[in-house]
Amino acid sequence: MILPEACRTPKCSRSFFWPQMTDNAHFPPQWLVWAPETPAADTALAALAPAEGRVLRGPLPDQEQVSGPEPVLLLYPAPRSALAQAMRDTGPEAALEDWRRKTVALLELHRQDRRRIRLASLEATAARPGALARQLGGADAADAQPAEPAGTAPDPVLVLLADHLLRTDEARALLEELEAASLPMPAPAGEAVDAKAVHAAYSASSKGEGHRERSALQRRIETLEADLAARDRQISALDEQALALAAATDADKADLRHKQERLDRQRQALEKTKASLKKARETLQDRDAEIAHLLGSHSYRVTAPLRRLRTMLKRPG
Repeated sequence: MILPEACRTPKCSRSFFWPQMTDNAHFPPQWLVWAPETPAADTALAALAPAEGRVLRGPLPDQEQVSGPEPVLLLYPAPRSALAQAMRDTGPEAALEDWRRKTVALLELHRQDRRRIRLASLEATAARPGALARQLGGADAADAQPAEPAGTAPDPVLVLLADHLLRTDEARALLEELEAASLPMPAPAGEAVDAKAVHAAYSASSKGEGHRERSALQRRIETLEADLAARDRQISALDEQALALAAATDADKADLRHKQERLDRQRQALEKTKASLKKARETLQDRDAEIAHLLGSHSYRVTAPLRRLRTMLKRPG
């Protein structure tokens, strides 16, 4: 098997993967087919079964890898399914931005050569491989309906959210461009959002969420009741302390009153003592004044010799 001229590098040849081929001559052998590494791509390739064709798996090829003369078919996941799958692991905004980036790159490759590089969705290819083969120049073939890989059905709620995201102005414009650039294919069965499946998923989620909310509320109530009981015990202890302090305060007030009365009595006694001392000092001053007046009088000086003579006569021997 000969690789196309643009894909003879070791890097490119390692990216090629040849699935188990069947005796299916319906898909034209000259086409190079690219598909991502997903279960949906496995299903689409198994339905398409490009006999002696080349299948490139992995990241989207660059312009050099698809620049040869061979026609190229790029199989991409349906936007709604891709968004729903991405939102299992990330938020809506991040999932939408990732889809927008990949879709812009896909359309840039298509614009390189619109007639040679063609686009088709994995889901439409898996559902209508014969119709796709006929559009690419293959022989007429009846469409086989392959079974969807187990465990790949997206969450109906996420599908509904993805459908809502694709209705935004920017996403809707990009989606319309992608659909216009893709091969016209009949919509796969079950393309519309299944309202019953969405309601069932929502009900199951709501019941689970309601149970978790009730459990959380019950735990919250138990916590609040425990806190309330602890607060009641604290309030009772504070009331007892307040009563004890009030009793101690009354006793202290009575003792203080007694001490104040005793202090008042002592103060009164001190005032009386001060008054008595003042009176005694005044009396002493009066006497000192009288003695000084007597000692300074004329008669006391005249009689001084007689007082000395009396003192001499009183001396013994």
